[in-house]
Amino acid sequence: MNKKDVQSITVEYGGFFGGEEKRVLKHDGDKIVVERFFYNGAADDGLLLYQATSWSELLKSIFGLIENWKEEYNDPDVLDGTQWSLDIDCADGVEKHYWGSNLFPDNFDDFLKVIEMER
Repeated sequence: MNKKDVQSITVEYGGFFGGEEKRVLKHDGDKIVVERFFYNGAADDGLLLYQATSWSELLKSIFGLIENWKEEYNDPDVLDGTQWSLDIDCADGVEKHYWGSNLFPDNFDDFLKVIEMER
């Protein structure tokens, strides 16, 4: 997958009790355009996102973090916990999908910081 071909990044993160947020990140040149969707009573906090980051910087950071990720992280012994997913869509139709339920890659907190969804 070539970073130059990335058209959108979709991130979903949250759980039943804490609410869930979905973000669709696209670009206008090197500017990041974000759409936010909230579920289970979560509310938009009004924060401006990605003001100090360009699209190319964001892609470089994300690709550096996910290079060793598995596609699936699942702990079936935990109920009603935290679910997450990351989808990367490219212009040539190639898509990469990562997801987890109550289990995370070792550097997931770093990923959340990069995409400004710190927990």
